[in-house]
Amino acid sequence: MKIKVFLILLIIVIIAQAQSYRISRQGFVTAGGKMTSSQHAAAAQVGMPVFSDMSSASYSLGTVTEVAVPAAQMPQHHALLQNYPNPFNASTTLTWRLPRSARVRIAVYTLLGERVATLFQGLQPAGEYCFHYLGLDQTGRPLASGVYFIRMETEAWQQVVKMAVIR
Repeated sequence: MKIKVFLILLIIVIIAQAQSYRISRQGFVTAGGKMTSSQHAAAAQVGMPVFSDMSSASYSLGTVTEVAVPAAQMPQHHALLQNYPNPFNASTTLTWRLPRSARVRIAVYTLLGERVATLFQGLQPAGEYCFHYLGLDQTGRPLASGVYFIRMETEAWQQVVKMAVIR
């Protein structure tokens, strides 16, 4: 009993002494941009895990929310990072960064330039976003095996990355 109390107090002291935290949010988004569930994780910057795999919540429809991040950790440049894993079968993760608030549109296109899914469209505050994409088209059907392009655009910036689906 004394050991458990000691360990709990030790964890509280370690958490209280950490100078800052990095909080990340990962949502699972359908092809229509609807959020189906969300996972949160937080870790102290000193490298010690504080929370992980917090319970998931389900949403039938939701918007992207921002987690407060210190100005020193805010992205300095626009970026659409390469999805991972790539190639993928069932799902892949997309990450993008915004140095300032902007209207964002992220869509998936075929090699012929046909849009097959709009993943997100709307106003987003500055920050980093990470979403789990299930590889579905706009109607909710799985994408066929092949090469696709993910295009992110704002009013003043755009970027494209190549994505491969293997079924």
